[in-house]
Amino acid sequence: MNITLRKFAGLIGYSPATVSKAFSGATDIKPETRSKILTLAEEMGVLECFYKSPKNHKTVAVILPEFNSGLYVNIMSLLSDYLFRKSAVAVFSEDGFSEERCEKLIKYYSSDKISDGIIIFGSARSAKKYSSVPIMYSSAKSDPFADSVYPEFFTGICEVIFNFKISGHKKIAFIGEKNTVSKEKNFRKAMKYYNLPVTEDYVIRSDLRHEAAGYKSMKKLLSLPERPTAILAAYDDIAIGAMRCAKAEGLSAPQDYSIAGMDNSDIAANDSIMLSSVDNHIDVMCRLLVDRLMQKTDNPSMCVIQKTEVKSSLVLRKTMGPNPETSNPQ
Repeated sequence: MNITLRKFAGLIGYSPATVSKAFSGATDIKPETRSKILTLAEEMGVLECFYKSPKNHKTVAVILPEFNSGLYVNIMSLLSDYLFRKSAVAVFSEDGFSEERCEKLIKYYSSDKISDGIIIFGSARSAKKYSSVPIMYSSAKSDPFADSVYPEFFTGICEVIFNFKISGHKKIAFIGEKNTVSKEKNFRKAMKYYNLPVTEDYVIRSDLRHEAAGYKSMKKLLSLPERPTAILAAYDDIAIGAMRCAKAEGLSAPQDYSIAGMDNSDIAANDSIMLSSVDNHIDVMCRLLVDRLMQKTDNPSMCVIQKTEVKSSLVLRKTMGPNPETSNPQ
């Protein structure tokens, strides 16, 4: 494709200076901005025209379920940075939580050496049969013959439930959605482990997502004759939506209820929120995914299959406290 850098910059909505920095590897632009520009260049077939990487650079395809969540934005930024340090460029695609679309993307990136390796956060479970290049998964339910590095949720969830229990909470709720069933299962397992009853009315699998799921679910919990005193949300956006709903009803954490999220996103640590959250240590996970994939691309005959579970842990902030029904008797 015959195109100038200035014209390409105009087409994608960035200044020529920013685009030039992205292609030259300058460190004074955000990793996610550089990644987005390189991804667009790859999709438009102009990457090789402008990208000034070291000799024998690699292209790594990353398949994500979505781009519009804080978790995956953070993952994109981390992977872009770690791959860049390895003289590789990341190209991102989303599968929309569709296994069929994920498999099509794998076939595409495997064909004609479009990529040198693939990292999958998406939905395919047996991608090896489609791919001629090394693959890394971030799921525990991946192809048994492929490498994977994935988060372990149970330890962090147990720490939340234990903290709730020793703070006097017994009426504990879980708010999730259709894509967080594994976390819901771990919640149930942790409640059983600590001999706490699971009240089915307190377990909500919302038909919405993100903050909207939290807001609607919290409204339902607050309408119950006997409200829960503590809540675990499947991810931080849900927790923040729940807190917004509670605030609209004149309630605040931890004075009136306790709440924790998951993923330990940047917003959870915001001074105005200070949300307790389970840290999945995605920085460690992303670094291991990149390191292992680069080992595979450098040594195609490498016969070791590695599956690594990254342990989660609770980051305790200001939204968890004593059961208000016992600490503030009427």
